[in-house]
Amino acid sequence: MIKLKELNLENFGEFSQLSVSFDDNVTYLVGPNGSGKSTAGIIGLQFVMQGIAEKSSGGNIPIIGERFRFIGENGKDAKGSIVLHDSKMDCDIIVRRTITPSGNELSFEAPTGIHLDQKWLNDLFDIFMISPKYFESLSSKEQTLALGIDLSEHDKKIKELKENKTLLGRELKALGSPVSVKKVEKVDVTSLWEEIRQIKTFNDEQEKKQKAINSVKDQILSKREKKKELEEQIALLQQKLTMADQEEKSLIEQGRSLPKPEPVKDTDAIEQKIDNANGINEQAVMYEEYVKTTEKIKAKQKEIDDNLNAQSEAEQKRLEVIKEMKLPFANMTIDDEGKLLLEGRPIKSPYFSTGQLIRIITSLMVNRNPEFRYVYVQDWNLLDADNQKKTLETLQHAGLQVCIEYVGDNINAEGNVIIIKEASEGSEDVEPI
Repeated sequence: MIKLKELNLENFGEFSQLSVSFDDNVTYLVGPNGSGKSTAGIIGLQFVMQGIAEKSSGGNIPIIGERFRFIGENGKDAKGSIVLHDSKMDCDIIVRRTITPSGNELSFEAPTGIHLDQKWLNDLFDIFMISPKYFESLSSKEQTLALGIDLSEHDKKIKELKENKTLLGRELKALGSPVSVKKVEKVDVTSLWEEIRQIKTFNDEQEKKQKAINSVKDQILSKREKKKELEEQIALLQQKLTMADQEEKSLIEQGRSLPKPEPVKDTDAIEQKIDNANGINEQAVMYEEYVKTTEKIKAKQKEIDDNLNAQSEAEQKRLEVIKEMKLPFANMTIDDEGKLLLEGRPIKSPYFSTGQLIRIITSLMVNRNPEFRYVYVQDWNLLDADNQKKTLETLQHAGLQVCIEYVGDNINAEGNVIIIKEASEGSEDVEPI
């Protein structure tokens, strides 16, 4: 455990010199507004530990600004030092920082074998945990991050899943509710048309056969007529008669050898089947569409169910991260936007009173079990006597070294009371009591 023993500032801001010794338990910084109480209790501490820069970097949270604006009129640089006491090693550690308009210098004084650097200070110092007022000034989401809880990846995944689920729901709605269709088998119209073609081909062949027979019959009749003419001229055409007789016999034999045509087949029944098949096939197509739509709905519903399961898993992992932090209040939550809430309310005024905020925020600080157990309390004048007593008891019970800012000329309180005068050039700015 590390506590603050002493703060010294030289040519820092309006102070030519500022030196404050802190009690192990309670120190009161008393003075009018603008006298430099905050500089003595928190700003000077931040200056020495974190420095001054125009932006944060490397894990530290410096005072944001141009360095030359913090250098007083009594020199070209500003200096600060703090004395810390490490109770585990029972030794003092001195941290010194000097700033110039172009940079800063950091040095340490500690027993041999102790490694100290800016990273050590970064790990030790967290202004948002040391000062309840600073912590309250953060947004609810920034408060979550200040506690070291980063749920951004979990919240991003849950948000994406919810957006995807909404999209899937719209797609499912677009599919509608298909009307149930009776299942029928498609009729192969092509085979029916092929059957008709074969029948027509067959009928054409039979017609050709009949024409051939008819042709032979016509020729027989013609020859018979010729024969009759020849018989009348039998005396003159005996020879032709014999030849005609032979031709006739030959043709008769030819006619007898020709195949007899089969009965012509009827296509009306098949054509009727084709007419019926059109209606059946329309119904079959409707059924196929119904099956496809039903399958799409089932698949889309499965996607939605999978999405909901993924959301549940993501939310469970997010909850596990929060549980691992072991927040000090059972009713403290972090909402979907990463905002820190207590009883569903932001940890800010006017949702909680000043006294409540101090106790809540310091409980969060103690829950993180910081090595540097120093807390700087502002707005002490806003608390009545009972709240002051209750708040101080809470802070001391938590083992914190308390520094209280009090606006006024003096205070009747037990502990280390330091009166801070208004800063003036060439004078001591602190008057201990």
